[in-house]
Parts: sequence; C-alpha cells; structure tokens
Amino acid sequence: MVAGVSARLKWDGHYRDCLELLRTKLATAIANARAYESEKKRAEALAQLDRAKTAFFSNVSHKFRTPLTLMLRPLGNLLAQRNTSLPEAIKG
Repeated sequence: MVAGVSARLKWDGHYRDCLELLRTKLATAIANARAYESEKKRAEALAQLDRAKTAFFSNVSHKFRTPLTLMLRPLGNLLAQRNTSLPEAIKG
C-alpha cells in the first residue's frame, strides 16, 4: 500500500495521527490474517493426525479381535463342561 501526503493540506499532528492509525490498523489486519491461516493449518494437521490415529486403532482392534474371537468357541466349550476335570495346562 502506498500513502501520500496532500499538497493542499498542511502537515500537522492530526494528519500524522491519521496515517499512524492507518498503519496500525493495517498491521493488525495482516497479523490477524496470518494468525488465522496458522490456526487453520494447525487444525488441519490435527484433523489429519486424528484420522491416522483412528485408522491405526481400528486396524489394531481388528487384528486383536480376530484371534480372540477364534479362541472364544473352545473356551466356551471348556466352560460348558464344568463337570469334567480340566487339563493341568489349562488350569495354569
């Protein structure tokens, strides 16, 4: 942005204060825009990290659930046979 001084107006404190106010407002607007962009990038990075974490834990959960599910049937059968003695290896 370019600001000029009028040849028809006297340079005084009011003129200087007006240009100083303009400079301050522009600097604040630019700083706010940069802060907004920075926060937006940070939020996008956090969302991407959250998606990756969710995908990881969903996959791990599936990997653990499958073998555990395969063990449930034999364990259920052993528990159903309460009147029979369990082998020493199972009793632990």
